Amino acid sequence: MKKLLSLILVIIIVLSLAACGGGKVSSVSGNNPDESAIKHTGKKIDGEIFAASNFSEGLAFVETAREKGKTYCIDKKGNIVFELNIDLSVNGDIYATFINGLAYVNGGFCDTTGKVIEPADVGATRFNYISTLRAGYILAEVVTSDYSNTNKKLGVLNTKFEWMIEPSEYLYNEFADEYGYSQISDAINTSDYTVGDLYYNTDLEKALNLKTGEVITEKARIGTPNSSLWLLGCNSTQYTGYYLPGESSYLSEENLVLDLTENGVVCSASSFINGKAAIVYRNVSANKYYVTMIDEAGKHLFEPVETKYNSVQTDGKYILVSDSAWGCDYAEIFNDKGEKTGEIDVSADTSKSYHLYIGDGAILVRGGIINMMSGYSGKAYYLDTNSNDLF
Repeated sequence: MKKLLSLILVIIIVLSLAACGGGKVSSVSGNNPDESAIKHTGKKIDGEIFAASNFSEGLAFVETAREKGKTYCIDKKGNIVFELNIDLSVNGDIYATFINGLAYVNGGFCDTTGKVIEPADVGATRFNYISTLRAGYILAEVVTSDYSNTNKKLGVLNTKFEWMIEPSEYLYNEFADEYGYSQISDAINTSDYTVGDLYYNTDLEKALNLKTGEVITEKARIGTPNSSLWLLGCNSTQYTGYYLPGESSYLSEENLVLDLTENGVVCSASSFINGKAAIVYRNVSANKYYVTMIDEAGKHLFEPVETKYNSVQTDGKYILVSDSAWGCDYAEIFNDKGEKTGEIDVSADTSKSYHLYIGDGAILVRGGIINMMSGYSGKAYYLDTNSNDLF
């Protein structure tokens, strides 16, 4: 069951993500980019896109079919901002999104100018990035070896790549289990959270103060992870609520954060983005669906409005409701006031199975079946929230 809960979170957070200190400093700012200040190459993206990320902070990564192995960072007009010599389709693809001005690509962090910081640039072996980047921190692992032993350390960087907490064996050992820290970091999407300046590993039930380096085990001092990282719970017929993983591996009243069953049958729900989530109610007797947004207390932000479909996503401002979570043919787009802004119909192309994602006010449409080794097969393109081509 615990693996199932972890899988639910991986699907939902999808992915969902500084203070100053001494140490080595790079030129990476780590600040959200001002779109008007982003420099461009003067070229537009040209050629069919087959690998692509969601838009975030005004930027996205794409790879064209004719230039495999070269990845472009583009703005919402299709202008090229910079290029990288990596194969996007096997290096993160949709998960290569900007958070606090940084995107994780090919094992390193790329800023909005295309400058890439590798772990070796700051004396680290690898970055463990997802759970703490939204809070303005990066967990970094340092491993050294000689003829007699291997030394493993864990430290904390800020988004300027300054060491906030110098790497130590103590921290590594505190967050290692019988398989070693690497096994935990492989599941970092599913078991780790941030609460303000605290990094919380739910499997180990420990927190790390990312400013001071203190390891905390008392639950009363840890608090509740940010709502964007809440775990959605469901049974066979409906979403029951937002839960946090507790001592037990099952959903219970003990770890229930927000009950979704009070107002009706919720057949689909998104993660929280900027304090807002989208849900779809189903009127079972009439077989109709209604979409709305809720705040962290579960209050409707607008009166639920009828929609044709039942699978929901949100970027915090717009809502995408599609006919399926995987392999979509149709979708509707709503704003955060409940007004429908557009519709999507990709059913005419019967040769492709399409997947839809929403991010930063843009819809990513991706064709083909996902292959874990080679990414998606088939083209990808972007629509705006009125269902028109983005560029």
